[in-house]
Amino acid sequence: MKLFESYFKRQKFKNIVAKVNEYIYSERFEMKNILQAITTNFRDDELFRAYVAIEVATKLTEPLSKQDVIYALEVIASTEHFSYDSDHFKKLLLKHKTNAENNWKEKAEFIMNGKQKRKKDKYSYEGAIYDLEKTKKSPVQLKKERNGKGFLEI
Repeated sequence: MKLFESYFKRQKFKNIVAKVNEYIYSERFEMKNILQAITTNFRDDELFRAYVAIEVATKLTEPLSKQDVIYALEVIASTEHFSYDSDHFKKLLLKHKTNAENNWKEKAEFIMNGKQKRKKDKYSYEGAIYDLEKTKKSPVQLKKERNGKGFLEI
């Protein structure tokens, strides 16, 4: 039973991260909109999960890994023994909210920079990354060939 519960928690978190990626790579940069999409009633525990998901999604430089999900779920689980009204939980919530907002702004700037590079030169490396990430709605991964040259995995 615990195995299924763990699986469903991982899947739910992956879906939340996918939704965050969909918003940011669609250039919908209003963070309040994604919070409305991934929470049901803005309870502090839901907001905490949402902020952690935003932190993870906005820091990804390659597709979401199992380790990313496990780490995030451990962060979320570490707060489950606190009362949501406690000062300690409120401090953690504020810390993750601030991190999520800062990461969101940085990722938005990164995406807009790629868009500008794409406008200047549609064959630029940054422009190619921008196009692929916008299409996939998630980060792309650079793979190395045996000869050391890199190529994008689609």
